Amino acid sequence: MIRNLPIALLALTISFAACKESPPPYKVPDEPGANSGPTKPPIVPGIAGGQIAAPLIPSAPATEPPHHPAAVDDAPKFFESIGTTPTEVQQVAVQQTAPAIALTFTTSLVAQPVQTNNVTGTMWDITGNFMPGFLWGVAVAAHQVEGYNTNNDWWLFETFCNSFWEAISTCFPKFIRDSGRASDHYSLFTDSDLDRARDLGSNTYRMSIEWSRIEPQNGVYSASATQYYRNYLTKVRARGMKPMVTLWHFTLPQWAQKPGVYYDIWGRHDNMDSSLGGWQNPVMVQKFANFAKYCAQNFGDLVDIWVTHNEPVGTVMVGYMAGFFPPGYLLNFNGAKAALLNLTRAHNAAYDAIHQYDTISAHPGPAAQVGLVQHFRYFRPNNPNDADDMNAFRKLDYFYHYHMLDGATSGRIDTNWDGSGDELVAGSSKLDFIGVNYYSTYMVGPKYAANLPFFLARAYPELGYTPYIPDNNSASVPHNSLGWEIYPAGFYETLMKVKNRYHLPIMITENGMADSDGTTNKRAQYIISHLQMALKAYRDGADIRGYYLWTLTDNFEWREAFRKEAHFGLYNVNTNGRDVAETGDSLARTPTAAVAAYRAIVTNNGISQSHINTYGSFPQLPRP
Repeated sequence: MIRNLPIALLALTISFAACKESPPPYKVPDEPGANSGPTKPPIVPGIAGGQIAAPLIPSAPATEPPHHPAAVDDAPKFFESIGTTPTEVQQVAVQQTAPAIALTFTTSLVAQPVQTNNVTGTMWDITGNFMPGFLWGVAVAAHQVEGYNTNNDWWLFETFCNSFWEAISTCFPKFIRDSGRASDHYSLFTDSDLDRARDLGSNTYRMSIEWSRIEPQNGVYSASATQYYRNYLTKVRARGMKPMVTLWHFTLPQWAQKPGVYYDIWGRHDNMDSSLGGWQNPVMVQKFANFAKYCAQNFGDLVDIWVTHNEPVGTVMVGYMAGFFPPGYLLNFNGAKAALLNLTRAHNAAYDAIHQYDTISAHPGPAAQVGLVQHFRYFRPNNPNDADDMNAFRKLDYFYHYHMLDGATSGRIDTNWDGSGDELVAGSSKLDFIGVNYYSTYMVGPKYAANLPFFLARAYPELGYTPYIPDNNSASVPHNSLGWEIYPAGFYETLMKVKNRYHLPIMITENGMADSDGTTNKRAQYIISHLQMALKAYRDGADIRGYYLWTLTDNFEWREAFRKEAHFGLYNVNTNGRDVAETGDSLARTPTAAVAAYRAIVTNNGISQSHINTYGSFPQLPRP
């Protein structure tokens, strides 16, 4: 889950853009070897003429008053400190902002099955049940819970700047805590955690397979790791839970991506030169397809629901633009674009491989259903009457939410992010369902101090120069403990936009709330209010098949680690108050107040009036 996209773009752009240059992009080798880095610019075959469906422009629900972030009061002082003025920056913005994307193609309407349901109510009084056989579960990710994944890029990323190099500030990344034991799910708590998931009433369980364990060396697969995950999947199924398996949840083997940049008197050094170079190298498309093929062959008899990528767009933007994720680059525009296009191609190739090699049904139904999980933030233009804000909103909404999904469903990949698919994809649609991760909302507007480096660098005109997403810190709206606005109405709008654009089944693959105090009903109110919006979308024709709560236990929340503000778990994990799990910590699990609430909802297959009366909903969420 991407927690810090706007913070990353804001803080690191200002802090580091002036002192650390963007690394040169990797290039495609003529004949890529097993461990060679790219050597020449990519040549992308194109077939012109394709067009992508236009994104809908959302409007705030009538029951929700519009609200906007406070003005940046210190902007004149900031601009003065860097030798310019707000007027000059605005002139740059006006000169460099391209016209709004003109999108005319619309998908043909697909008849939706008539749904009989008992969903009643209009907003926060909605009650009802989902379809029979609806999937209820929790979601986890290997690196965040297993512990000691020492062979992946995140482990190196976390530990690269330790000790002497950290002290003299010559290396990057920085500010990243070590995962260490994580929550020790790999060995110590495997069975008891799976019991906890089962005891919630779950009939499904979302997990990921750690690529670096399965393929520790390029082209070399581990029999012991394969057997471990076969045993794990067997345990999941023995508890009556259908596995959903994610193949890439942020981590890569170190042979594929080896992050770490440092500076000395001889200049700049990059560990990536000793690996394939990550997703920016086109070789990774086939490498990922091979991994997907291996997993389909070895786990297909235990798995029917597959996810290729988890939140690829946000992950790449934070890793290549802000440095908080591997590979730890700053403002590497070309690398980010190459990586995103290769991720789209890799999904399509993996989709074909899974369907070809997973031919055994683990449960009644198709042998393989393959989806792509996208992170959705409900974007709203800061000022709908401002042309620059609307232009930035349209571009960012398309780029962040839809361009990759369109590349998997339309038959064409948009290599220029201009709304036109220009690279032909062989075959038919490469999605059986769409995974929706939803947590919060952001306002969109480019006229903020943090955007100055993007304006001056002429970066990403396709995106309106990467418009800053200001956080809405109004005291009139609720927030989670990380400061994200809680906006369930945007969840309904998101689900309906996905439904209307793609006409595919939807899995809610992540939804949850960070809560530093697990003793209150705040998380239960978050869950109930968002499920009410899901029920509303279901009643209005969205084909929603399942809901996975993020997450079962507190875990290594990437750069946030175990700090209490980032506790998303239904069960708290005891790290003795530290941000990192150490050897002497018990890691004992303690249920939060939301465990009983979620169990009651799962048992009921939906929201009842009793749940609202007992726990509350959006109106009961505390405001600052």
